Amino acid sequence: MKYSFAAFLGAGIFLGICDAACFITKTFEPNEKDPGGCKHEGTFYRYGSSWSKNCIDCECSQGSLRCCVRGSQPVKYDTEMCTAIFDKDNCKYRYVRKDDPRRTCPHEIIG
Repeated sequence: MKYSFAAFLGAGIFLGICDAACFITKTFEPNEKDPGGCKHEGTFYRYGSSWSKNCIDCECSQGSLRCCVRGSQPVKYDTEMCTAIFDKDNCKYRYVRKDDPRRTCPHEIIG
């Protein structure tokens, strides 16, 4: 019973960290002084801060910085006939035909 609980707990931690659209980083190493916040793309944010920039939502908490891509990621579409165009205003991909960008293409997405 102890081992099955440990395996379940380990799997939960693994699945939580391996989110395809998110990344988590440590804010400091154990032998370093706690900086009181997170540094992301050259900007310092205090613990408890959250922000959005370029379709990425970030949150700074003590010990970690978590950022997630907002919007869908392309999974499957006809790459011979179609192309994926990322719309930064809506944080979504549009799938259009290469020979006529006014026509959309069928696709499967996640996100």
